[in-house]
Formats: sequence, structure tokens, C-alpha cells
Amino acid sequence: MLARSSILLRTMPTAPKAGSASGSAKPGVMMFDQKDEDQPTYAILRQRMIDMATQRGVEKTICPSEVAKSFGSYWRGLMPRVHQVADQLCAEGKLTFEKSGVSYGRHRPSGHYRLRIVPEDED
Repeated sequence: MLARSSILLRTMPTAPKAGSASGSAKPGVMMFDQKDEDQPTYAILRQRMIDMATQRGVEKTICPSEVAKSFGSYWRGLMPRVHQVADQLCAEGKLTFEKSGVSYGRHRPSGHYRLRIVPEDED
């Protein structure tokens, strides 16, 4: 019989914030008190989403939560921003919304959705 129980928390390594002068937060450390300024900017989220979708290729899709999770343990708080970035990229025609194998193009379907990169020649 165990006297104490342990909880294992998995974290993903996080990249240091651009322009950060201090390394106070170590990569992979759980941050329960994340502040708004600690979260990635719109431009960083946008580039990460494009990079991940491009790396996955036109034949496959990415889940918006994959983008958020790539920034670490505070990913749930990033989801509203991730959805905004997805809306903008789909409106620009760089990504398309997909759900259950059906393409919704620039219009976000209700509920869960995935994102597919649009090939350069289809612009």
C-alpha cells in the first residue's frame, strides 16, 4: 500500500519568448499563472499554424488544438486566439475548414473542425 500518491504531469517544451531578457521560465515547466503577455502573439500563432499545416501537407489536416498544444501546458487558454487566426487564414484562402471529410472552405462549421493548407497553385 502506498502512503502517498503521485501525479505525473506531462508538458511539452516551449520556446523562449522572442525578445525575452530573462530566462525565468524554463522550457517544459507548468505555468499555472500564465499572463496575457506570456502568450504568443497573433503573428506567432499565424506562422505556427501555417508551418504546421504546410508540414502536414495538402493530403492531411491539422486540429486547431495541435497548434495551441505546441506552445505548452497552457494551451486551453490559447484556443480563442487560435480560432481567430484560423478564421483569418481561411478568409484569406490560405487554409480551408474541414469537418468529417467535407470541405467548408472559408466558412467555419459548427463544432469541431480541422484545417487543411491550400496549395499555392489554387489561389
